[in-house]
Amino acid sequence: MLISGCAQQSALSGGEKDVTPPGYSVETTFPEYGATNFTSNRIEIGFDEFINLKNSGKDVVVTPFLSKQPTYEVRGKKVVVRFLEELDENTTYTLNFGNSISDITEGNKIANFSYVFSTGDVLDSLKLSGEVYNAFTKKPVEGTVVGLYNSLSDSVAIHEKPYYFTTTDARGRFNLQNIKEGEYQLIALNDKNNNLKYDCYTDEIAFLDSAVNIVYDTLKNIRILN
Repeated sequence: MLISGCAQQSALSGGEKDVTPPGYSVETTFPEYGATNFTSNRIEIGFDEFINLKNSGKDVVVTPFLSKQPTYEVRGKKVVVRFLEELDENTTYTLNFGNSISDITEGNKIANFSYVFSTGDVLDSLKLSGEVYNAFTKKPVEGTVVGLYNSLSDSVAIHEKPYYFTTTDARGRFNLQNIKEGEYQLIALNDKNNNLKYDCYTDEIAFLDSAVNIVYDTLKNIRILN
């Protein structure tokens, strides 16, 4: 007996959805993460799959501050970084990529990815963390620039950009890492024009009434009111 009819149609399945962000590849990164005595002007950071890099000019932050923004180029599974100025001697640099790196298939982002190297014999390992609160509402302030300045001048935030800097998260917390031992001025800046300098007409500013000595141990729980 023959039975005629149409087969039931269904969409082809490509398997489970990729939800895994790219992984850092030690084998294809040069120099390796945490390298010392760096003398080149070029870094290649490798990953285990093809990647995208978005908003590198805005989202990728280099500390200590560089006067010339490095260039960033994606080559398959690598990000190639080229420095356009001579780096300071005996200094630890951190490239903070934030969430700007993702895979090309599903757009899975690597959260808070960073790369560290040093032009000296050792990596600076001191840290400074704390919180920024609004002085009137007593609530944490998100997206505020928190910077360390080599100069202790009262007007340094007007004329200079911070040597080390980061931004606060949704809970007002900041975390500065790989800092060189020394005395710094700590300033929080609501930088509305994104130039890392204080504009008295548009920006809000907060600072400690004394210098911060960063030596030996990690410093924590510094609060400043913005």
